[in-house]
Amino acid sequence: MPVRVLGTLALVDGGETDWKVIVVDARDKSSDAMQEIEDVPEAKVSEMREWFRNYKTAEGKGVNTFGLEERAMPRKYAEKVIMETHESCAFAQLASLSCASSTALSLKTLCRFAQGSTWRSGSRGAGPARPPAPT
Repeated sequence: MPVRVLGTLALVDGGETDWKVIVVDARDKSSDAMQEIEDVPEAKVSEMREWFRNYKTAEGKGVNTFGLEERAMPRKYAEKVIMETHESCAFAQLASLSCASSTALSLKTLCRFAQGSTWRSGSRGAGPARPPAPT
């Protein structure tokens, strides 16, 4: 499914940023008006944030936290995160690192995305430990 990136949330998991990329189905005519995260109703963004904050509590784990003051970052910021993660993936492949860990698998997912495959909402998007500086 082709998607359009709208933005990202910086969920913090185990001291690392676990990027949650917010997308819409690019083929869905009802999403044509959604080009940026600002086009998504704040109530919907809050609903997604709260779901990610609490989804691990069903496993007996605590609630998740978010970086970047819990802000949903815009499309250009999300695209920068995706590309930086893609570069990390390329480095990992060159260094022949194991892809057994969830982080390595996430980087592989982002590599496929950056190479023109589709991105699936909900895929673990672990990226650089520190978020890029907001622009």
